[in-house]
Amino acid sequence: PNFRIMSPLGYEKEDLDKIKSMPEVDIIMESYTKDVFINKEESTYTAKLFSYDEKDKDEGTFLNRPIIEEGRLPEKSGEIALEGKIRGIPKIKLGDTITLTLPNGDKLSDSFKESTYKVTGFVTMPYYASFERGQTNIGHGSIDYYGFISKQDFALEDITDLFIKTKESDDFIA
Repeated sequence: PNFRIMSPLGYEKEDLDKIKSMPEVDIIMESYTKDVFINKEESTYTAKLFSYDEKDKDEGTFLNRPIIEEGRLPEKSGEIALEGKIRGIPKIKLGDTITLTLPNGDKLSDSFKESTYKVTGFVTMPYYASFERGQTNIGHGSIDYYGFISKQDFALEDITDLFIKTKESDDFIA
């Protein structure tokens, strides 16, 4: 198994350097996440967005890689791949445009460089093996869906999530 550690306020460079220097660590994938509202026409859903960086795939550091069900992962700014189960409920389909919002008082531009995204794919993610998507402090308190946008679309200063594979991870059975 791999591990995910989160810091909603973000990791400082010194913290990242300490974690990277631990002898038990094999691979670290740095990521951003943010809980948002996804809006399509009259419907609003709570989602956790993860950053996706094509270079992680190329360098072999992509942990908890999403599995493409239909379409593709984002290739450029303004594109999003959403959890596959979102297709049936709000009737979002490939090519649709969705809008991101945050609760009143939060500025979207503090977290994201874009506010609208074109749906390029539907995915499943090994990290979410169950139906539970986690809790959030926005909306009704639960995450409905997850999605991936380009790492460059996040405006956050500090990395918020680390996916870690230890040198012994392959020895464990989940």
